Amino acid sequence: MRYRIHEFELDVEGGQLIGPTGVVPLRRQVLLTLCHLLQRAPDLVPNDELLDAVWGRQAISPNVVPQAMRELRRAFGDDAREPRFIETRHRLGYRFIAPVQRINGAVPGASADAPAASMPEADSARALPASSRPEPRAARLTWRTVLLACTVIAVAGVAAVLLYPGRQVADASAPVLAEVLPRDAEARQAFHAALVARGHGDLAAAERNLRNAIRREPQSVASSADLARVLAEQGRFDDARHEAQRAAELNAPLSRSDALRLQALQAELDFDCSRAAELYRSVFAFEPGDVESAYRLFECELSLAERAGAESTLAAIAKTLGDRAAQANPRLLLARARLAADNGQPQEQRDFARRVLQACTDDSACGRLGAAARRQLAAAQLKLGAVDTALAEAARAAQEAEAGGHASIAASATLLKGVIAREQGRLDDADRDIREAQRRYTLLGDESHATEAEREATVVMRVRGDTAGALKRLSEIERTAASRGDLRARASTLLARGMTELPAGQPEAALASLEQAREFFVTTHDAVGEAAAQVNLGSVYGRLERHAEAKASNERALALFRQLGDKRGQAFALGNLAISAGIEGQAARKRELTEQSLALFRDIGARMEVGRIQFNLGIQDRRDGDLALARTRFAEAWSAFDELHASAWQQRAAASLAMIDLERADLEAAAALLDKSPPDAAGGEPLHAAALHATRARLFELRGDLKAARLANEQALGLRQKSAVAAWVDVSELDLARIDLLEGELTRAEVTCRRLAQRMEDPRDAAAAELLLAQVLIARDRRSEAARLLENSTLRRLDGHPDAALVLESELMLALAFGADRERLAMMRETAERGDFQLLALRASLAESASAALPPTLVDALEKRGLTAWSILVRALSASGAR
Repeated sequence: MRYRIHEFELDVEGGQLIGPTGVVPLRRQVLLTLCHLLQRAPDLVPNDELLDAVWGRQAISPNVVPQAMRELRRAFGDDAREPRFIETRHRLGYRFIAPVQRINGAVPGASADAPAASMPEADSARALPASSRPEPRAARLTWRTVLLACTVIAVAGVAAVLLYPGRQVADASAPVLAEVLPRDAEARQAFHAALVARGHGDLAAAERNLRNAIRREPQSVASSADLARVLAEQGRFDDARHEAQRAAELNAPLSRSDALRLQALQAELDFDCSRAAELYRSVFAFEPGDVESAYRLFECELSLAERAGAESTLAAIAKTLGDRAAQANPRLLLARARLAADNGQPQEQRDFARRVLQACTDDSACGRLGAAARRQLAAAQLKLGAVDTALAEAARAAQEAEAGGHASIAASATLLKGVIAREQGRLDDADRDIREAQRRYTLLGDESHATEAEREATVVMRVRGDTAGALKRLSEIERTAASRGDLRARASTLLARGMTELPAGQPEAALASLEQAREFFVTTHDAVGEAAAQVNLGSVYGRLERHAEAKASNERALALFRQLGDKRGQAFALGNLAISAGIEGQAARKRELTEQSLALFRDIGARMEVGRIQFNLGIQDRRDGDLALARTRFAEAWSAFDELHASAWQQRAAASLAMIDLERADLEAAAALLDKSPPDAAGGEPLHAAALHATRARLFELRGDLKAARLANEQALGLRQKSAVAAWVDVSELDLARIDLLEGELTRAEVTCRRLAQRMEDPRDAAAAELLLAQVLIARDRRSEAARLLENSTLRRLDGHPDAALVLESELMLALAFGADRERLAMMRETAERGDFQLLALRASLAESASAALPPTLVDALEKRGLTAWSILVRALSASGAR
């Protein structure tokens, strides 16, 4: 029996819809939905009636009805705004408005060559003259025949479901197994309640309901499989594996596809994403309509860094949905946003997230996806450097998710708010939001994400200078993750610990943590995590002077980031490789890699990262002796951090830029910048605030105000002691020793310098201590001892760890140790002037005139720069050495 609906034919016995180009694949429930609409036409059919008539107690959620309508409209090429087939009455229901004609056989009460039933467009039948309307009895008999036809389709649908299972594209609460449900009524009710709870992110409620379902029906493989999934989402992998094994041992009669789905779940729980992906591919190949398995495949491919595979899977999903529907399908667009995020493409991530929001504007059923998209939008804006916009979007995402009852997304958006606040330097707000997210996740029973929030809280602790507390907490988190068998959580925690141990002055411990993190990421096939571990290992190897390993680690990270398509990661790895090239003396290669890194960061609009890399390159340029380029880089970095309200980074850049100005003898510029960057600014970090105090102390010293200089250095020392970073404490003690020298406390200065030179681990710091010690020795007229120290130790340290300013100062001290060698002083002064190290050049000029009146031009230069008082102190030291 066949019926014509415009250019389509409905083949009842065959259970298929035939269009102008051939068979249109429809799932069983969609065909039943079409039949029910035809049976009730032209009457309006409420949502609840369709839900009961087609899905009965097997309905996963009310969203299945609008999804079925979207599939029918896609099949007919219908437009909801100008419908030809199905009319939507918002919040009321649907009705079929197209004319229907039987094209073979006869219906009692109707002639063979007349239409069996001709349903008019909309309500136009009421306007037809009575003679032209179909006879009521004939119409009733025709729709009764259609109802019988629907029964045929329902029976035939047992086979059809294997090809097109009833799983919804936009349904985040889809069960693990598509074709089995608990048989017991109460167990089935608890199972459905668990799916709804999981869709809202309430994993604790989902677990309770699933355990209730299992108590009612212990042999339910569906309940056990979904409980395993929920336990895994909580981070309880050992429990999840046990439950999945229990489901497999029930030996329930499963279809081929559900058996593959269960095996894929077990593979995922064993972190064997390669095997899971292979199984999901088999399911999707066997059932092209099973988009849920396709999305699981997509997640596995992202985890495996199979970017091309992930793209292909999304293309296959789009083909299944149909090109037109795919363009506005919220879940597919959200997946594309996720792929763009993993590929390090925040602009595309932002654009796809906006398209999801647009698609959800007229669809009340996709509130969860809309909230998730807004959270993606906030994350993209953060990566693009639009911090204020990111914060506003994250706050709105949290509010919308809260209003819609999407608890997990509300928690995720709250966590993102905390991360943004941390980037802005608002540490109290950051701590509050991150702790609130952790509390929400804990209430939801989502231990995995609660642990993630706790890791983020340790970053706030580290930024505040409490590295000891952060490391203690990270160790506890790692032990908890180990007890749950969650290798990925352990890997992420070890990564965070390594990144905390390095600035805490524990490079060896950082190396051990990061190497173990890398091992776990490799074991769990997490290419993103492995790449992050590799790039951080590169930094640690470099800190430990293991340059070959640093280069190899960064090259491996670069290869992984390229495989992932992550431009941001590539930029970081290239920046590190540029440093390696500089160490190897490959200046041209260093420049090339640096430009590539900056280009990638600029390409994705990552202003924060552009600022950071410019800051790091500024440090290297200063060491290389290019003070002008270093200043340009620091200035761009400071401007970016200032505009983005990244207080901690702004403090750091301000201290470095002001110090460059002091080396250029531009005290006025340094003072103006320091006035804009108070050490006690909201959101600053103790170590960075200490750097500002130390730079201000140097400014006071050059102005000749040694009392103020000592006070500022003592403030810096206090902050560094509080942060418990020994290397920085030593630097502050060295700064105070320089004040001792200028105040004539030569013995105290000598004792401090000798102690620090022996204790400091960084070769450049130790060289700086020896240079100050050499000044003390020269001031005490122990010039030969100073010369031996400089030649046998200081310059050798700097041979392996070059620093232009320290090398120039070493040359100056050697010239003074050899009795103010004028030729040597002149050469050093000219080199300093070429590099714009004006302060060192002025010190050389003062040394050249140590025993005579200063030339008027030098007096004018010192007075113009505000260095007159400092010059008197320097000359006094020289005079004491001469005596």
